Amino acid sequence: MRVFAGRADVARGLTLALAAVYVEFEALPRLAPTNSASAPARAALPAQPLGWLERARLSGLNLLRLASRMYWRAHQDRHMTTLLKKELQPHLVRTVLRISGDPQIDVLLRNALKPGMWNVQQAPSNASALKLVEARYFDLIVTSEKTSGKEGIELLREVRRLHTHTRLIILTGESTTTDVIAAMREHAFSYFSRPFSLHALQRMIRIAPEGFRLDDGIEIGSASEQRIRLKIRCDFESADRLLQFLQEIENLPEPEREQLATASRELLYNAIEYGGKLDPANHVEIDHVRSEDMVTCRITDHGPGFAFVKIFHAAIANPADDPTCHIGVRQEQGMRPGGYGILVARQLVDQLIYGQDGNEVLLVKHLVSNKSQSNP
Repeated sequence: MRVFAGRADVARGLTLALAAVYVEFEALPRLAPTNSASAPARAALPAQPLGWLERARLSGLNLLRLASRMYWRAHQDRHMTTLLKKELQPHLVRTVLRISGDPQIDVLLRNALKPGMWNVQQAPSNASALKLVEARYFDLIVTSEKTSGKEGIELLREVRRLHTHTRLIILTGESTTTDVIAAMREHAFSYFSRPFSLHALQRMIRIAPEGFRLDDGIEIGSASEQRIRLKIRCDFESADRLLQFLQEIENLPEPEREQLATASRELLYNAIEYGGKLDPANHVEIDHVRSEDMVTCRITDHGPGFAFVKIFHAAIANPADDPTCHIGVRQEQGMRPGGYGILVARQLVDQLIYGQDGNEVLLVKHLVSNKSQSNP
């Protein structure tokens, strides 16, 4: 095995390594984005080319291997070899702290996290959890559903005082709208009050470790029990988190809860994907109102908008005699299957009102269950 003679050989080796990685980029299989799979009404996405960042992430290990081999050949040095071995070790195991509660949720937590990648630690109470947090950093904390929302928020404040980037999911058996808003202001990752969907909780646990952001992704402008105005970052994680918070604020019975959540998700995803271009530097504005007999939600993005007469790729524009016309249009334009968002939302709410430019939509949902309770 030849040892590199000098800088020229090292440079040549680096060039060959980058070329090899580039070839691997081009040879990677085409994969569909996974984020949009969370919307029940969306069809499975087709194969699409990965962006360069995703390719770099997937081929990062190969790049490290190539670079380390060249480095080792160029520097036959024991200390350098030791350093490289440390750099090439697997990522450190992340830690999650669960405050004791329902054993079913404990099992769900362990199943939601990748085996071997997470170390789950238990604490019997908020006080004991805080002592553990004072001694070390935890990536994720899940509170006990046996505590109140206020107790969860108090713990959240103390945790963020010690570790700004620890993500905390509040589970509670007692909650108010004021508690939910306070949790959002204190940058809780998510909030669930009983009874809650175990499936929704499991999904939130799974997305909690994804990525690292200096900001929270949800910025409140003003908030009261009836109205909340905010803006969110243009990514699906922030959208899913916001929708869970809004469901807690709305506090609706089924089926209205699921109907409103599905319609809101479709419209919010459209604004993030088409208006915000899935660019984390962009934001979507939300104005949400909850009254006794109705819920309204205004969603505004800063994209170019659209005109209904020109969106032939959407099911809402299909002629009556050809309900699948948009499918062919999407295939011709190289778009993923779908295009049912607006059509689905219209079926689930009472009114869907778009602004002049198409980048602003008002969703209106009348609460039939509240009317029936007030008029027996």
